[in-house]
Amino acid sequence: MDAVLWLHRSANILIQKQANVLYGKQRGLMPCPLIARYILLTSKTKYCLLRKIAGIIGRKKDKMANFNPRIDFIGVGFGRTGSKWLANCLYEHPEISIPRFNLHTEINYFPEKYEVMGLKNYYRKFLDCDERKVVGELSTLIIFKKRSAKLLKKLFPNIKIIIYRRKEEDRATSDYNIKKYYDLLPVKKEKVNQKELIDLWIKKFGRKKVFIFNMDNKNKLNELNKLFRFLGVEAFTPSCINKRFNESYVDREKKMPLKARHPILRKAVNLLKPLLKKNPKAYYFFKRSLHFDYYFQLVNHKL
Repeated sequence: MDAVLWLHRSANILIQKQANVLYGKQRGLMPCPLIARYILLTSKTKYCLLRKIAGIIGRKKDKMANFNPRIDFIGVGFGRTGSKWLANCLYEHPEISIPRFNLHTEINYFPEKYEVMGLKNYYRKFLDCDERKVVGELSTLIIFKKRSAKLLKKLFPNIKIIIYRRKEEDRATSDYNIKKYYDLLPVKKEKVNQKELIDLWIKKFGRKKVFIFNMDNKNKLNELNKLFRFLGVEAFTPSCINKRFNESYVDREKKMPLKARHPILRKAVNLLKPLLKKNPKAYYFFKRSLHFDYYFQLVNHKL
């Protein structure tokens, strides 16, 4: 009951200005259709609606209170190597369960977000996973932080690690093109020593716990089935095996990187991010807890 009353009071405060607009007490602003519709509901209907919302919030909190999912594998990198294609292939496998979130973007929770938000916030991403299956997620930035291997070994000592790689020249070029022409960031082309970073994970977890997925292998199905054996599931052919992802970044006819469609909006995002990051806890709260990163990725390719 307290939650319903709180929601009801909060809603009243938020819609007061819109109510003034709707009833002509404040001019020069357009009313929000959704809030206008809420205002015109009867008190009983409003109460029932808010009670349902409070119930949904309460059930989610109750589920999270005792939610401690089993994580079987984590993909740690590298970025710009085909991780979105791999996520879709894993998602289709009937014995594997990854968060739907992973189909739009990588989770990239370790190490920075974990150090600010803790482990429970990470577990939220797995609420839609089926624990009867092999459960895991794919990220692309974890491998670039050398302290990540030690941290994940401490948190998940028996986990399996997937590392996806391609030729460093191709990976670095792809990363540079997107940041410079699409994200409009002032960057230089940077290469990394893939072998040095991979060896850190093999040393920490052992060779049997680390799978190196070679994205340069033309026989993608063969490489996938090696990964499926590593994860302890049956061989499988995903429907998306020959599908290309993130093509919106490349003009294949002109063989050149695409530029941002809306450069002003893209530059505004670039200015806003550093300001938000000044308060890491608030930044990660909006990004993860309120799913701003998820919604941003839905429109990212159109900016």
